Amino acid sequence: MTEVDVVVHRCSVRVERRGGWSWGSDPRALPDRVLAALPELLLTQLPARYPSEFAEAAAGDGEVEITEPVTLDVRLTLADLLSWKPVAAEAPFLGAEADVPAEHHVAGSPQPSSETPGPATPGAADARPGSWETLVAAWREAGVPGRLTAEQRAALGMDGEEPARSSPAGAESTRRRRGVSEVEVDSAMPFLLAAALARIGVLEPIGALFPDDGPLLAAALAYKVLSPLRHGWLRTESDRVAAAAFAGLESAPPEEDLADLARRAGPALPSLTAAVGLTVCAGHQPGRPLLVTRPDSGRTRPAGGNVARPENSGVLLAEADGLFPIAWTGDVAGLLPYWQAADRPTVLLTPGMQAPELDGRRPPRTPAMAELTSRLSELTTELGARRAVPPAAGDAFERALALTAGAGLATIAWLLWRHREPTDPQLALARLGDLGALVRFEANEVRVRLPLGRRHADLAEHMLLGDIPHAVWLGGRTLTFTGG
Repeated sequence: MTEVDVVVHRCSVRVERRGGWSWGSDPRALPDRVLAALPELLLTQLPARYPSEFAEAAAGDGEVEITEPVTLDVRLTLADLLSWKPVAAEAPFLGAEADVPAEHHVAGSPQPSSETPGPATPGAADARPGSWETLVAAWREAGVPGRLTAEQRAALGMDGEEPARSSPAGAESTRRRRGVSEVEVDSAMPFLLAAALARIGVLEPIGALFPDDGPLLAAALAYKVLSPLRHGWLRTESDRVAAAAFAGLESAPPEEDLADLARRAGPALPSLTAAVGLTVCAGHQPGRPLLVTRPDSGRTRPAGGNVARPENSGVLLAEADGLFPIAWTGDVAGLLPYWQAADRPTVLLTPGMQAPELDGRRPPRTPAMAELTSRLSELTTELGARRAVPPAAGDAFERALALTAGAGLATIAWLLWRHREPTDPQLALARLGDLGALVRFEANEVRVRLPLGRRHADLAEHMLLGDIPHAVWLGGRTLTFTGG
């Protein structure tokens, strides 16, 4: 058999980025990497699509011409693209210059309007210059320890290092769901949270940080977006069912297992909080302020729950627009890498706060500022009422979960409602918390069927119901959403 030469006379490439905050400082760079990868992709995909034609050409029986339009749907990770160099000016495999549209976007990701300034919409081409590069540089500058994904470690020049990892639990006290089964949940909020975290590009790093404890972490994260605790430490049975379904378990894990995870998770927490916070910083819109507050500076009663302390201790840095939480640290100095990653914007201080490290300013006591402060206090209290582990297990783990859940909820609210009103994470809880679902477990897939209606349509329109392939906490199965 002879080597087969492939000549492409016209090739149109459409690139859709489904994770991350922007296209970076050079929007053309990512499509160029796709073009660099194109020859190898074609030579691996085309023979599988046209086996008889390629076999005939390889046998030396003359040229084979394919005249019908050929469409190839190829999914690549950023790590795949980083392994190729940008395409050269002349590409011998192309019969004509590849046609790459100048306008890059993710379908369903509208641009921020001038009437509603705020963090850049995930996936927008002009969201913020250098978001991925900014994330990597800030991560390196912060000296973040713990576990990183192979992609992040390669970007940081850490290929030879063995990252720290949390040790898995000694034995599974709850069994994974296997085979085919269905469970109805009163709230699909944990699944929507996963979709939002995947949308902004942090779900995969989170999964890489906890490969052995994925189901436990999933259950703990689910409790941060389900109902507040009642009567001290009482979870509703519907919340336990929803948490178990989200974690891919037959029943909710015992509380002591979650507490044990919190105690063991310490080495991975800096990487977890950095993955979330620096990603939010990468989407910060220049010229817009950040807020700094002490989460225990105000207390309100969460709807239908106890008077719960907020996530005690520390200071919180958040976006003024959308109230995206960025960092929750023990002191103001811990916020410095995140403030720098956001290009040192103006920092507004809530009453009683001081932050000279961040050039913090105390704004006038206007009704608008009072409203912002109140909503931020409400957010910390709402998340504090949804504790995943007992206080004795430590607040660091709880704060990391609150930060992660808050960023995902803020993303949902921002995408769905920012054009018509100010948004915050608790808005997503209030409007979507009672959206139920039927969850079907199959061998290679977990399917979440949401009821059709306005909420389903809005979520689908804003790309919040996309597939999540290889979900670590679900044993590598694909998480999909349907309606019906």
